[in-house]
Amino acid sequence: ITQHSNLVSESIFAMTRRGITELDGIGKYSSSNQKVLYLVVSATEANNITKCVKKVDPNAFIADVEVSRVVGNFYQKPFE
Repeated sequence: ITQHSNLVSESIFAMTRRGITELDGIGKYSSSNQKVLYLVVSATEANNITKCVKKVDPNAFIADVEVSRVVGNFYQKPFE
């Protein structure tokens, strides 16, 4: 969850080819508009992406949740 979704997304795209879904959110505690970025990554990518996000937005809220199954296109095109 971030107020800097474009910067965060750009920094993630610089290191991985994973898709990102952006949702609008409202912080009920703070009554502030937020963006919720949702992406599924491999366990080996998770730590690097977390560090990347916190570097761009130190106030980002990140929930790292283990997924038992992914159905759909999880293939990642290599960087050229």
